[in-house]
Amino acid sequence: MLLFFVRICTTMLIGLMLRPGYAVIAQPFRQQSEVIISDDLVYVKVHVNGRGPFNFIIDSGTAGMGRIDRQLAKEIGLKIIGYQQVSDIYQSKIEILVAVENLSLGQLTNSGLRMMIGDYNTKPKHIRIDGVLSRDFFYNHLLTIDGPARQLIVSKETLEVGTKGVFSYSKAFVIPGRIGQTEFLFNLDTGSNLPMHFPTGKLTGLRYDNTSNKREETKANTTFIVQEAVLHDELALGSVSVKNQKVYYSDKAHQINVGEGFLKEHVVTFDQRKKLIRID
Repeated sequence: MLLFFVRICTTMLIGLMLRPGYAVIAQPFRQQSEVIISDDLVYVKVHVNGRGPFNFIIDSGTAGMGRIDRQLAKEIGLKIIGYQQVSDIYQSKIEILVAVENLSLGQLTNSGLRMMIGDYNTKPKHIRIDGVLSRDFFYNHLLTIDGPARQLIVSKETLEVGTKGVFSYSKAFVIPGRIGQTEFLFNLDTGSNLPMHFPTGKLTGLRYDNTSNKREETKANTTFIVQEAVLHDELALGSVSVKNQKVYYSDKAHQINVGEGFLKEHVVTFDQRKKLIRID
């Protein structure tokens, strides 16, 4: 009897929804998932052509939809469809392009992709990098990376100009900030595991002390040494204000790069449709 009653109610509801003038209101898209921060990189679980999950990092410093690690491309048999020349400040080289039918982070899927392959595991890491989700993967959505809560939120919401901590940008993702009384531009790059990487010349006039620590960094095929220092002047970026910030510097940096070593302690939201960023 109960089953019969449920069937009758369901039939009536469907009939009502199909009547002219009846509007079904869809819930706004909002997806929340856990991230892993390891080696000061943000890892998420991604499916490629329905297979996985695989460990991808989020890299706001890279254009395009993303990239696939060479080993994973071989393991799942991705087809080579061409080549693309890529140039940066370090070098110019030819990259292999492979066809990816579907690239999915939870319910967020991009299809029919041409993706470059790369070598992301030449150095030992606690978690293997199977690929990269670049900024265009999230272009039509609001992306929030909540470092302290280890959460990633993707939605159709937007940021608003004038809200505390919100900045507009023209070049992704370069926003204004301040060190002491001097204004600087800062590039937010979740694909870098350094907290901050300064061009040596940008430290002129600032109060800082070198530490005894240096580390080796590799960009493209270029390996170089960065010097660690403690910046004593107050650093203000968005709603964030810190003193005695640990930074690195070298002659290889061409802008002040803010990496996940710093961003993991904060909440960063990217609204590419309106070219706005919020950092708290």
